[in-house]
Amino acid sequence: MRAKHVKSSRKFKKKEEKTKSDVEALAHQYGKAIIFDYSYKYFYNDGYGKEYRIYNLKESLSKEQQELYLTGCLLSFYQQMKTYQSERGAFVPFNIEKPLLVFVGNSVNKTVSKDELTDVQEVLAFINGFTTNKEKAVSRIKMLLDDNTGLLDERGRDLFYGDFSFLQHLFDRKAEAVYDDVLKTVFGTTSTGRLHMVNLKQLAGEIGLRIGSDNDYFGVINVGIGGDSELIKNIEKGKTGIVTDENQFENESTGWINGVRPNRMVLETFGAGNLNT
Repeated sequence: MRAKHVKSSRKFKKKEEKTKSDVEALAHQYGKAIIFDYSYKYFYNDGYGKEYRIYNLKESLSKEQQELYLTGCLLSFYQQMKTYQSERGAFVPFNIEKPLLVFVGNSVNKTVSKDELTDVQEVLAFINGFTTNKEKAVSRIKMLLDDNTGLLDERGRDLFYGDFSFLQHLFDRKAEAVYDDVLKTVFGTTSTGRLHMVNLKQLAGEIGLRIGSDNDYFGVINVGIGGDSELIKNIEKGKTGIVTDENQFENESTGWINGVRPNRMVLETFGAGNLNT
């Protein structure tokens, strides 16, 4: 069972406000199509909804705190993958598939100023930093395993407190061992390396992500038609250390058409059909 989300786009906004009669006619039209009003509260309580947690921070983040926060999010996903691997047989009757990490951003290429990155570009820069700077990444993982991040929620508690008990037990709180296995399990590599963004020219609007030039893709960016080349250009202008490339010969056998089979990670934006959403 894969998670999914609904995309919205400004192109669907009407240029003129609807009149009262238009609204009433629309309500009448949809009203006839509703067979049963099953709101999410009842849907969830009946056992069909997904478990979720919203991380609300007490205050805004510094650059280092943001990196620590993203490391915590990555570690949460990694822990799900390790749980899935260790208990895979138990999940078979429920048709549960391998966990998939989805980053949903507001923008791909549009920035407030020339010195700022969009949210999608910030995630890419974080991934590159994580896979190239082992010392810093291990230090942040240790803080998370020790329940001592200094990131506080609205009640003044450590944001990730108690979240990584499975990893603490599995790796005996050894942060370096966790880091090495994150590289292997999440990013498909056995060594540190720079993030490579590969513009898959035969798959319009999609960019493959991998560590180094020879490893398999671990993720995909869905930016919509026309957004791929613009994102590549913006990354090349920045100082992120990310390597950009293109592949003219990728074909349908890869399964990377419209994000049909991303291996582990998807970066998506609201209104991906628009270049600068």
